[in-house]
Formats: sequence, structure tokens, C-alpha cells
Amino acid sequence: MLKYLLAWTFMGSVALLAQQPMHPAELGVGPLTRDAVANNTLDYGLNVSSTFDDNAVIAEGSNSGRQTNATVSVQPQMRILLDRTRWSSDLYYGPSFTYSNNIHTYNNHSQAVGVDLQYHFTRRLRAFSKRVLVHFESVGRSSN
Repeated sequence: MLKYLLAWTFMGSVALLAQQPMHPAELGVGPLTRDAVANNTLDYGLNVSSTFDDNAVIAEGSNSGRQTNATVSVQPQMRILLDRTRWSSDLYYGPSFTYSNNIHTYNNHSQAVGVDLQYHFTRRLRAFSKRVLVHFESVGRSSN
């Protein structure tokens, strides 16, 4: 019985080996030259954070002294990734808004825009450029 089991195992392995090309030249170049499929990805998100200070120091205006203060920050963000055979790019936009109920110098908003470009000379050789095009921040004041 063991003799038949070994014979069937040997014949099965020979049949599997016969299905593969024996020489690398028989493989052809089809898989090596086939273009990759274009890939586009959109990532987006929202970060929300808040803080509470029960002993905030307010140094200006009629409300000077120590009071409570709450700060809320909202940061939406969006990123577009474009991936092609010879190049890829990453575009980013992220504004930020912060509001404080008692300390108006904490109110601000900012914006950031970024671009990351890559050119693929070969599968392993790439040239890339990364830049932050715009970063703008504005601090608001109240007219109290």
C-alpha cells in the first residue's frame, strides 16, 4: 500500500512540474511590459478637539481676571492620490479653525496646501519633489 501511495505522489509531482516552463526564455515578456492600472484615491477626514480651562487668565478688557474658558478646534482635511505607471502625485488641503469663548486672542484659522510629485524612471529609480505651497495663519481679535 505504501508503495502505491509513493508512486501516485511521484507521478502527481511530475505532472505539476510539467505544467511550468522549464526555460526562462519560454516565459516571454508579457508580464514585464504590462502597464499598471491607474489608481486614484480620495482620503478625507475631520478632527475635532476641545479644551476647558477653569482658571484662565484674561488680561485685557472689562473681563480681566480669572474666568473659565472653552476652546474648540475643527480641522477638516482632504488628500487626493494619483498613481500612474510613470508618475504619481499627492495633493493635500487642510484648513483649521479654532474658537475660544472668552479669550479672543486664541481665535484663529489656518490653511495648508501641499503637493508631492514623483517620476518613476525605472521600477527602483525615482525622482521626487515635495513642497508645501501655502501655509496661512490668521489670529482674530474681538472688538469688545
